[in-house]
Amino acid sequence: MRATKSWGDARLLIVTADDAGLCHSVNQAVIEALEEGLVTTASVMAVTPWFAEIAEYARGRPDADLGVHLTFTCEWRSYRWGPVAGGSAVPGLCAPDGAMWPTTEELQAHAQPEEVELEGRAQIERCRRSGLSLTHIDSHMHALFYDPWFRKVLADLAADCDLPIRMLPKPVLRDLQAEEFREAVRTRGILFPDDLILPPDDGAVADFWRDSLAQLHFGLTEAFVHVGLGGPELLTITDGDDRRLELDLFGPCSPLSDVVRAHGITLVGYRTLRDLQRVTSSR
Repeated sequence: MRATKSWGDARLLIVTADDAGLCHSVNQAVIEALEEGLVTTASVMAVTPWFAEIAEYARGRPDADLGVHLTFTCEWRSYRWGPVAGGSAVPGLCAPDGAMWPTTEELQAHAQPEEVELEGRAQIERCRRSGLSLTHIDSHMHALFYDPWFRKVLADLAADCDLPIRMLPKPVLRDLQAEEFREAVRTRGILFPDDLILPPDDGAVADFWRDSLAQLHFGLTEAFVHVGLGGPELLTITDGDDRRLELDLFGPCSPLSDVVRAHGITLVGYRTLRDLQRVTSSR
């Protein structure tokens, strides 16, 4: 089943704030963007020291649209985290310092699919125990897409939890020689947005988002952004990326609101897709 069967000629957009739970600055920016901005959902990292803060927010806002940002890498030099399941249970996920590997290549080289599945389930369970009513599953750094066995783990977790997933765009899947993954997931009753807007690495970010929204296709599209309040904490973690620009673009008083209105874009969360998936799977 394609999600677009239910969308008709609507332009629907999910705006996801990635990396909720990373640190205090990111948590506060995510909450601000969810409450007052264009952001409609957030993806929560269950492995980080600041997970408890975003979980506390979730318990106070049971209607918040929050998914699990399955995390198997730790890319920061001085801010490190390890697996929820414990290093002894999933040794292949751990670098020599006991934290997770910095890159997806190192993850592929050392981790076994069984370890990835065990850790994925542990992260999902931690979210649920902490009071999150999960709306979707995605993968930090898209790490689960780079290996066919890891992709199977992602599909298995989504099917077992009856949750939709973030899907990489068709050209990216083609480059990964994973074009069949979309149909394999769909045949299992797992839904996903029709397209994904990948954020720019640098350059004219405001122009990129303005143009991307103005050219949005019919159907359901996801865009994901990284927001933060800046300050010493986040600047230290990220080696200088304060993440304020995308908060300014998608947070309160967003300059993109006029573009959304002008092009008839309807903002939705992943909860819409999750509920459709569960109604469909129960038939």
